Parts: sequence; C-alpha cells; structure tokens
Amino acid sequence: MNAPAQSTATLEVFTDGSCELCRRSRKWVEGRDRHHRLRFVDLRTAETEVLPASRDALASEIWAREPDGTLLSGYSAWRRVLATLPGWRVVAALGALPPLSWLGPPAYRFIARHRNRLPLARHCDVGTCGPSSSR
Repeated sequence: MNAPAQSTATLEVFTDGSCELCRRSRKWVEGRDRHHRLRFVDLRTAETEVLPASRDALASEIWAREPDGTLLSGYSAWRRVLATLPGWRVVAALGALPPLSWLGPPAYRFIARHRNRLPLARHCDVGTCGPSSSR
C-alpha cells in the first residue's frame, strides 16, 4: 500500500505590498514555507476579480483564503499561516488556547491598526498602510 499523498493545496494570503511590515512578514514566512503551500497576493497590484473583499477591507488586516474558499482574517489568518509552516504548527495550536486566544485578536488588531507607526514600518508608503479613508 502506498502512503497517502501529502496535500499540496495552496493557502492564498492577501497582504499589502506597499506596507514595509507586511513585506517583511511575507519574506519571513516565505523563508519557512519549504513545501510552497502559501501563495501571497499583493492586494495593491492584484486584479479586482481575484480579491475576496474590497481593497480597503483587505488593507486593514491580513486575509487568507483556504482552497475550499473559506476566508480568514486577522489573528485567525496568521494562526492558519503559521499552521502551514513546518516547525510553527505548535505555535499556531497554542494560539488557539487561552489566554492567547483571548489576547491575540485584540493585540493583532492594535498592531494592524498602528503598523505604519511601528519601527519596522517606518518606510510604509504614505497613504498605503491601511485604508486610505481611515489613515
């Protein structure tokens, strides 16, 4: 009997290519994605038809789309990205347990909302880190 084939399904990850923190996060993740199970989509350059929501909604936080079409955003999307990476599955699982499951979402929202003010994002293009209508 043959062992079951390992899934090569791709998780689509929507990030803001104009945001320095987003670009650094993407680079960090891609360096650990040994099995190439993630496909990053820059919401600023992607065709509107491939985006699961408006650019402003997508710019407010990270989004991920499962192969079956299920959408995740924010903290849940980051946990799913980590769960895809070898060696980071335990961290993703721990993030689902209290107190991280309570503290993670508000901490993520705070960082996402203020990412253009963080030291890692000082090179964020003016008016592109997050929805232009609220920044």
